[in-house]
Amino acid sequence: MKGTITKRILKDGKSHSWVLKYDAAPCPKTGQRRQRYKVLNGSKIKTKKEAQEVLRVLLTEVDNNTAVDPSKETLAEWLRRWLTDYAPMNCSSYATLDRYGQFIEKHIAPTIGHIPLQKLRPGDVQGLYASKAKNGRLNGQGGLSKRTVHHMHRCLSTALKVAVSEGSINANPCDKAVTVKPGKAEIECLDDEQTRTMLKAASESRSPVMYPLVVLAVTSAMRRGEIAGLQWKDVDLDSGFLRVRSTLEDTKEHGLVLKDPKTETSKRKVHLPALTVAALQAHKAEQNALRLRLGFGNGGDRYVFETFQDDKFGPMKPRTITKAFGAFIAGVDVPRITLHGLRHTAATSAIRAGENIVAVSKRLGHAQVSITLDIYTHFMPGDDADIAANLEDRLSGL
Repeated sequence: MKGTITKRILKDGKSHSWVLKYDAAPCPKTGQRRQRYKVLNGSKIKTKKEAQEVLRVLLTEVDNNTAVDPSKETLAEWLRRWLTDYAPMNCSSYATLDRYGQFIEKHIAPTIGHIPLQKLRPGDVQGLYASKAKNGRLNGQGGLSKRTVHHMHRCLSTALKVAVSEGSINANPCDKAVTVKPGKAEIECLDDEQTRTMLKAASESRSPVMYPLVVLAVTSAMRRGEIAGLQWKDVDLDSGFLRVRSTLEDTKEHGLVLKDPKTETSKRKVHLPALTVAALQAHKAEQNALRLRLGFGNGGDRYVFETFQDDKFGPMKPRTITKAFGAFIAGVDVPRITLHGLRHTAATSAIRAGENIVAVSKRLGHAQVSITLDIYTHFMPGDDADIAANLEDRLSGL
């Protein structure tokens, strides 16, 4: 038997339903025959012919191995299982996994997590996005940004895509939900005069690490995690270069994690200007003197930027670096930018000076030159009028 249809008259003697009974795929473990039942509302499926069409679709799914076994697993239960069993296999960043966990526990689960996974519809997902855009901040003061909602969408869509592959659901409800893709964030950077003002202020700062930190960031174009994870063994002050080999992440569940950079091209050699070398030399001398005063040696895998806490030295946390720089820049007479803005400053300064875009891209550690061009094209010197003028100069003698 492949399938049967039985008409049932309900207690009122007028209404009816259709009971479909059909063979599902055999049990994958035992090979035993399995049967499934599906009850159709007679007010919606009025004729036997309509019920036969539903049965035909179900049997086709069985034949094509796309049928989904019934499950009461909720969306929240699936997302937690995905985060534990699947997400770590395709994501090497603990910080990203932490962010996924926050999306799930703080936003998705409290809103639509109770819905059975197999009953989740695009409208439910759309409602989630709409509610979070309107009033999603945890402090109750307004909605989440378009960028944050978009990142939440990517998290949920990725998890549900795995649910489709696993056979828990037939289709991904996120595919039909609408989210506004955020526009490009405005590049924050300083010009050369503002950079000199900032460096002068950093050299006069009470913090012994501020000047070497700022001068390194604005001349090397390193990412925050790369700066936090930089160790002296990777810095050659005699030859004037450093090697980016690792990045430091500050995670909720695992604490500080030293790991490989985000891409293979992020592992790179960065040459340093003389002012950066001098700043790091002075910083290292002060660091060595402090260690000796506290009874510590200068060997081992030491971090360039470290703190002394609980009777031991350790790396400065990335967020500590961000907080320290934020407090510093607030008192400087330049536009208030973030630490990452110093990376943009280094890139735009080089591009405005006419440096080779391929060399700039390599210095930034971008996977492709196209990424650099996409971010910084509007900072490149020259325009259409310049092109025309240059053509005139070259061709006027013809």
